Amino acid sequence: MPNLLEDFLKHAQQNGEKPAILWSGEENTVLSYDTLALKMQSYSDYVKGLRMRKNAKAVWLVPLEYSNIHIFLACLYSGITMVSVPRDISKWKLVQFLFHEKITYLIYQTNTLIYKWIVKCCGFQLLNDVPLKKHTLGASMTLSGDTMALITRTSGSTDVSKPIKRTHGTLIKQHLAILKLFTPQKDEVDLPLFPNLLLHNLNAGITTVIPDIKDWKLENLEPHKIMEQIYRHQVTRLTGNVYYFTKLTDYIAHSSPNDLLGSTVRSIGVGGSPVPNKLLEKIKSIFTGAKVYVIYGSTEAEPIAVKEYVQSYDPLLGYCVGTIHPDLDVIIDHIEITTTVGSIKIGELVVSGSHVVNEKPYRTGDYGYVKDDELYLVARKGNSSSFNGYYHYQIEHFLLHYCNITQVAVIMESTKIRIHFSGNDSKENIKDKLSEIIDVGSFQVKKNDFLPVDARHLSKIRYSHL
Repeated sequence: MPNLLEDFLKHAQQNGEKPAILWSGEENTVLSYDTLALKMQSYSDYVKGLRMRKNAKAVWLVPLEYSNIHIFLACLYSGITMVSVPRDISKWKLVQFLFHEKITYLIYQTNTLIYKWIVKCCGFQLLNDVPLKKHTLGASMTLSGDTMALITRTSGSTDVSKPIKRTHGTLIKQHLAILKLFTPQKDEVDLPLFPNLLLHNLNAGITTVIPDIKDWKLENLEPHKIMEQIYRHQVTRLTGNVYYFTKLTDYIAHSSPNDLLGSTVRSIGVGGSPVPNKLLEKIKSIFTGAKVYVIYGSTEAEPIAVKEYVQSYDPLLGYCVGTIHPDLDVIIDHIEITTTVGSIKIGELVVSGSHVVNEKPYRTGDYGYVKDDELYLVARKGNSSSFNGYYHYQIEHFLLHYCNITQVAVIMESTKIRIHFSGNDSKENIKDKLSEIIDVGSFQVKKNDFLPVDARHLSKIRYSHL
């Protein structure tokens, strides 16, 4: 059966000297395709020498770095399932998690004998950097059946950590689905915020610049370091979310206007949460030589739809996420209703197709409709009631577009709507703008210093916390 890293090995054999991964920091380090592939295969031999168990699982307890990326890849390549740990887990909960998930291997670097002894007594094996034997590139390893590759965790629209299981076959199909929409050029250099794109890039022969963000955690973002990487490595593609590009464009707008002269960036992808017009306009005005795309998807189905942003559209339509991927079918689990955008079908989006996990219909939790062959999002499950023909995303997008605010949350109730916002505008101005579309007695407005967001993207509003 297929091995997720088969195409990566082909690129290593055909174009081995090409940089695969670039790190920036105190020392600039480079791993070429052939060097990384050799280290991966050599470490895979080491793992097999440990009498690898069938259906073994491993967790990585350290950030991906120059010194350990080959260990992560070797585990995947050998058929070990890589399991991500819930974010900000306590030490005691971590121990419980390791036993509950029946973890075999821990990717963790320690020279402390007591830790090594505890790990061994608990029945785990440490996988850390060891001297590797000389190796020559060989053919890709064949795996039995459609082997489980990744169990990652996504919070979705709640704070509850949810495991998503993806096999080698599913990840290959998601990789091919991305390639179908975005064909890389030979000199492509990608700086992705999302770690999952690293595997896609390796299989596509793309050079990846690891973002200079401590521990790859978004709260540690320092925009000037990203800008330094863009210039140093002549980055051609950026991918990130609303928080990331808000911080990056704010930094650029307040720095020298000449900072982007000669920028090599030619394509930008934004996703992870609804993307407002105002941010897309700002990105486009700063990166003038780049095409800007809104990318809509989820871990279970990536990507679902893509839109090239050309010009602003009416925010009361909701959030436009573009054309549905040609390999997917989207059913709107709906009722016929008349709304502010006409008599249309609005309901939860149910996605099916070859690159959906388990190839079973997946309920996204997003509510929307199709207009002129483009998909629009209007609400999220748990807050999907309409008020005077409007859904919460429509009102939020409207306020973000016309008011001087940074965050907004509209919570629908049976007789009124509650609105929370943060930013420089006043409650009075918000009410005045809302009165253009909704009866002034139907809503309550509260100004907050900051609205609660998800821990992963720092972009999705936590409505249940308001």
